Amino acid sequence: TQSDNEAIFQILSAWQLRPNGKGLPNWSLSQVQEELEQGGGFGADLDGNLVAFILFRKNPFHYEVTFLASDPRYLRGGLMWGLLESWMGDISGFEIWLEVHEHNEPARHLYRKAGFREVGSRKAYYFDGAAAILFNFP
Repeated sequence: TQSDNEAIFQILSAWQLRPNGKGLPNWSLSQVQEELEQGGGFGADLDGNLVAFILFRKNPFHYEVTFLASDPRYLRGGLMWGLLESWMGDISGFEIWLEVHEHNEPARHLYRKAGFREVGSRKAYYFDGAAAILFNFP
């Protein structure tokens, strides 16, 4: 819905303001809408408000996660673990690919916990010069 698009945009904007959010893409509201139209989204809400999401693209044999995040106010509460676990259950049987900033150790830990494997890297991929670490499931 339009309110979900706006909530995703607000979450992304909140991360831009954080010290560790400098390498993130600066998406506009229209880019969020376009990403949802080209792919899909899966979200978690609290009290009717979207607080975490996964944006993805489905290919014939796999899914590619293009972005996932939670509202920074809900960090370390298990929200992303629950969202990722639920989404992966919904798409069971498909391979999943994603990439993460090399210095984002909390995300890397989350993906390893969910059963993802590190399978490669893209050097100097992010705006800050950091590598993207490639993950694959199963």
